[in-house]
Amino acid sequence: MDEHRDELLSIKSGQRKWEEVNQWRMDLQRKFDQAFQTTTLPESPNYDVANNFLSDARLAALENKLP
Repeated sequence: MDEHRDELLSIKSGQRKWEEVNQWRMDLQRKFDQAFQTTTLPESPNYDVANNFLSDARLAALENKLP
């Protein structure tokens, strides 16, 4: 979010008109749609790998083995 921080804060504070915000939203949606069409990511994550990683990380944290 760092790259959009100033823009988001200006929206939050009401400094942007709805038309501007909506145009930005539509541009971001177009970029997302384009990226989605060309992604090489799988349909769903490998839950076993993710769960094993999280379990190992939690054990390491409990054993104070993390840097």
